Amino acid sequence: MKSGSSVKKCPGLHITGEASLFDGDFLSGDPMVRLNNGVFSRIGAKTGSWIKITSRTNGRSVYRIARGCGRSITYLPMDTVMIDMTACYELGVTGLVGPDGCREKTGRTILNKHTQEANEAYVADWDIRCATPLEQIEAVWRHPDRGYQVSIQIALVSLLVGVLGFVVGLAGMVISVVV
Repeated sequence: MKSGSSVKKCPGLHITGEASLFDGDFLSGDPMVRLNNGVFSRIGAKTGSWIKITSRTNGRSVYRIARGCGRSITYLPMDTVMIDMTACYELGVTGLVGPDGCREKTGRTILNKHTQEANEAYVADWDIRCATPLEQIEAVWRHPDRGYQVSIQIALVSLLVGVLGFVVGLAGMVISVVV
């Protein structure tokens, strides 16, 4: 990165544990990842920003919207995330399965104080960091919900066609003035 560049460097964090999202998070419909509130300052992100999660074992990546653990979720360590199972499979958690056919547990349990729901954490080997502006476009382009994905793709294609039409119209106007 060049010095004086306007793009700020976003530090990453190694994740060693993963737990499923609580039921209420699934109902929101957002592709989210729950993080310990202290992680945001360490990776330079804000709640609601896009986060890139990359597997160290196979290099696969997913994008999720960062959410804090709030006051209701307890015992969520700094190196553990709560994420949906679709993202786990996209990251290739099957590569973390032991010889007995099961994923190793970390021995940690994350608790929702309001619903008394408890989820066990499993071993993960991922890196997280905030997504760059170009990666944010990729994230919405590959949104896990097909309804959002199609509408966003149509909007971005329409924007590009509109810009192209503007440039062609401007070129036609310049040519008519010159000739």
